Formats: sequence, structure tokens, C-alpha cells
Amino acid sequence: MPPTHHHHHHHQQQQQQQPAPATTITTTTAAAAPPPSSSSASNVLLPFDRLDDEAALLILSLLDPQSLAKTAMVSRRMRALCDCDRLWQAVFARALGSKATMSLAGPARTLGWRTVTRQVITLEALHWRRRRVDGAVMPARCNFSACAVGMAIVIFGGEGQDTTPLGDVYLLDMAAPNPCWERVITPTDMPSPPGRWGHTLRHLRGSLLVLYGGCGSDGPLTDVWLLDISGGAPRCRRAPRHHRFATAGIHRGDGSGSSSGHSSSPSNENGNGSDGGGSGSDGGNGSDRGGRAARRGGDSSTPPDNGNHLAAQTRRRQGRWIRVDTGDIAPPRRSWHASCAIHGRSLVVFGGCGIDGNLLNDTWVLDIGAIPRDDTSDPAVGMLANVSPPVCHSTWREIEAAWKPPSRLGHSMIVLEDGKLLLFGGLATIGPVRLRSSEAFTIDLEETHKPTWRFVTGSTLPSGATAPGTPPPPRLEHVACRLGDCRVLVFGGSVMPLSGSAGAAQTAAAAPAVPTSPSTAGAAASPPGATTIAATGNAASGVFVLDARAAQPHWRQLAVAGLGPAYAWGHSAVLLGGASIVVIGGYAGEDWLLNDVNELHLTSTVDGDDDVIAAAAAAGAGAGVPAA
Repeated sequence: MPPTHHHHHHHQQQQQQQPAPATTITTTTAAAAPPPSSSSASNVLLPFDRLDDEAALLILSLLDPQSLAKTAMVSRRMRALCDCDRLWQAVFARALGSKATMSLAGPARTLGWRTVTRQVITLEALHWRRRRVDGAVMPARCNFSACAVGMAIVIFGGEGQDTTPLGDVYLLDMAAPNPCWERVITPTDMPSPPGRWGHTLRHLRGSLLVLYGGCGSDGPLTDVWLLDISGGAPRCRRAPRHHRFATAGIHRGDGSGSSSGHSSSPSNENGNGSDGGGSGSDGGNGSDRGGRAARRGGDSSTPPDNGNHLAAQTRRRQGRWIRVDTGDIAPPRRSWHASCAIHGRSLVVFGGCGIDGNLLNDTWVLDIGAIPRDDTSDPAVGMLANVSPPVCHSTWREIEAAWKPPSRLGHSMIVLEDGKLLLFGGLATIGPVRLRSSEAFTIDLEETHKPTWRFVTGSTLPSGATAPGTPPPPRLEHVACRLGDCRVLVFGGSVMPLSGSAGAAQTAAAAPAVPTSPSTAGAAASPPGATTIAATGNAASGVFVLDARAAQPHWRQLAVAGLGPAYAWGHSAVLLGGASIVVIGGYAGEDWLLNDVNELHLTSTVDGDDDVIAAAAAAGAGAGVPAA
């Protein structure tokens, strides 16, 4: 904490004759004080109040937001320095990353970075906003997987009305002035993954995504594919000077600063390439399968045909699939598992439902090898016949943890930082029964010794203890996103047994007997109809946050303004740019068309935000897809 100098102006001459105060800051920045008498001294020790504004702002930019807010109350000069908007912008970028900084350019232009920082830290301004998008995802579907790539949402596969597993790819660029679903077309003469549902799709790095597992027409799968969506997509461009954000240096005057120094690729931002978490998030951004088996509800859950007129509006862009060859070692086949990407080069998988219906609790890491070049993009090569299908040679390895969580499906797993992961919830095997879980576990894959899972909080295990605060009810098929500073936001999912036919499914899921297929394995997450959900309160609309940074992690239920999704069930959600969580799909019939999205904003929105965010994203955040 910089020292307080209440009498500096009254005793300036006297202080020049006295030794420097005990609280000093070492700096090599030139200042008004004369150099030390010793020629061997390499640094100049100066009181903070004798530094010029540029040096003082540079030092203050190293503080975290909470410390900076306290520093502003020390003195009049500190208050004046802390009123610098660029200072708060740099502190925000250091704490929450350049991706969130770019995405919040719109609100910050009106509210100021100090207010934006406070709202993101306290989450006091959370609110829902519903948005209509163009284009069409046809055929209508549920049980797809989604992830964020820059400011775009990419979905793959899903389950059609007649339970047909689908294998197509769509992209929604939320940075565009008028977002519209685009069909990603891949070469028909090259191998592509079979259709599936109950899989995971994660952003690896740049324009690369990784697909794993799921349930196809012949049952569970354990294959891996890479999807490159760089063809015909907006690429990341360097921001013009007036759009760059300062993190290392702060300049007063023209307000321009140095580049943030962070890559615009989400995989470099939070380690998981998702929002969330990834799993988004991504990052792993938790469970992301949209429209969980909503077809079983009769007419109310049958997708209407009024989406066909939007098909003509759906644009197309190019992409390519890359088959991943993992040799003879591979995890058991599975669906309804959780996965997340770390360091832009590895995929971590935990749990799920195996081929025999048993729940799993193993941990696997896929180390992805060199990515083959796109020969079809070279005109000279493209004219040659029989171009070899691209193959990426990679290696699976199982993490033999000394202890691991109970087996489960429908859980979430996200990257907290580096190789540290957090797992939450799901339908877990607890002794002879299966129950919804509210437990949280962590594992650090970069531990020097043997990595192991550690219990964080929960009440299902015999030794479990509920974390302080207001923990969420036990749930499965929810969404979990990391907010950029090791806080985890949890939303939606199934929290209560269902009545009627679904109640029987819940009873079956809790019994020792196991389901015989992934579809029945997910029966515990299969609502029979909107009426039943409304009557039982199965749809969890509350928003909770877990502060995983604290020595004793604690939960908090958040107050959210606005009208959110009608049913927080069977949805898919991604964290976009660290500024908003976008929920697509859901339970009701029209939700299958994916033309209405619900955005959970972290800050107050003002008129013109969308235009400013789109302009900033196009300039520096990668409007849609960052370059590889």
C-alpha cells in the first residue's frame, strides 16, 4: 500500500533534509530527486509520491481491482490517479484477460472501465436479454454440442426428431451486426465423423476444434476428430492503434497504450479454449448438449415447421475434418461425459456412460500431435488427383489418480488455470444408488508428483461438507463457465426427480440396475413434457457462483434481472468473450429451431453496445474465428 503523506506540502523543505520514509518503491524511472551519492547504486529509492504520473500509473496497473479501489482512498493524489480510465482498463485486462476487455468495449465506452470492473467483480449487474438471430439450423435437433470460438458459436451433430444422429456443423457469428446461422461445408470426398449425440465439442486453439465420443447409430463411440473452420471465415486481425488496450504501460494524454500482449485465441486466455469453459468455454464450459431428449413430450416438444422459410437465409462457409489416429490405446467408448481442452494441445476426458450402461470415473488425456496442412488450399496441389485424407497422429494416456470421484454422467468440467481442472455435479453412483450430485472436485495435471483428484465441497459423500454460502441444489446436465478469475458460474440443469414416466426413469436411474443404452442412460435427464417440468420445478433457473480462489471456497446465489429462458433444461450455453453467457436450444418446440438466444450479460448494457462490440471484435478480437 502506498504510504500516506498528510503533511508533505507543509513540510516539503524539511523532508528534503530527512532520510526517505520506511515505505519506498524501487524504480529506475527518472525523477526529480538527485541520484544517490554512491556510484555503485543501480536503483533509485523514491517515495511513491515523488514519482511522476506515468511511473505511478505503471506501478498502480500491477494491482488487482480490489487493491486499486482501496488505494484510491489513501490521498487526494491517489484518488486523482485512480480516476484514470486507462488505468482501470489495464487492471481489468490483467485480472480478467484481453478477451473480456475486447468484448466489454461497448459498455466501457459509456460506463467507464471503473464501473465495468466493479460490475464484473461483484456481478451486481447480471441481467438476461433475449435476442433473435437469422438463418436456420435444419433439421431441427436436440442433444447437440456447442462451443465458443472467438465471438462465434459452433455446434455439431445432435439428435433429430426421429432419433437420427446428425453429423453437420453450423456457426453463428455473434460479432456480426445481424447474426445469422451459417452451414459449415466440408469436402464430401474426405472422411468425416458419423452423426452422434451426447458428445463433446471443444475449442482447441485458433480455428481448430476437437470432437470426442458420443452415441451414434451403432452405440457409444470413442473416436476423435479435429474440425478446422478457418476456410472462408473472418480471421483475427491486429487492432488499429485506437482499439488496442494497455496492460503493461499506461499513458495519459491521447489515451493510447501498448497492445495487451494477450492472444485473442480463447485457448491462450483461460487454458481451455472455451468459455468455458469450455469448456467452454469453455472450456469445457460444462455440459453443453442442447435440447436434452425433449422430443418425448408429445406435441408441445415437436419442432414446428415454420423454420423452413429461414433456410434460404442460411449462409455457408468452408471447413475440413481431420481424423485423429490414436493407435491401439484409447479410452472405453462413452457418451454424456465431460471434456475440456488445455494449453491448446491436449484434451482431458472424465467419466460418462459406457457401452454397457455402467457409469465411468476414469480420467484420460489426449496429447494432440502435429496438424497436417490443408493441401486443398494450395492451387498447385488441389489440381492433383487422390489427395490423401488428413490424419493427425496423437496419443492417449490415462491418469492413474490415487483417488478419484465417484463415477457419473451429466457433469461439468472446466479449466481453472493452467492444468488445474474443476469437476461439478452430475448423476453420480453413490454406493448402490445413483443420485444427483452437488460435489466439486479438483485435479492439477501439472503436479510434480502423481496427479490426484481432491474433494472441494459437497454433501453427498460421507465425509462431504457443504460449502459456506448458498450452494446450488444437486443437479446434472447443467452449464458451468469460468469467469476469467477462477470464479465458476453454474446455471440450469435437472435438480429434482420427475413425475410420471420420467419419474419411473429416475427410479430406474437410482437403482443398482444400469441402463442398456446411452439414450436410457440419459433418461434421468429426459423430461416428459413442459407441463411436468413446470409442475415439478425440475428446471433450475437460479444462477450460482463458486469462488474457487478462496482458501475455503464458498457459493453465492446471484440476483439476475430480466426474463431468462423459460426452461433452464435441455439447453446449450457458451461463454462469449468473457462478457456474456449465450444460451441456445432448450425444451420447447420452437427452441429446437435455435433462432432465439438468451444472453446473460455481466455488465449493464446501453444503447449502441452491440455496434461498438462488433467493431472492437472485428478489429482485434476476431469477428467469429481467430486465425490459426
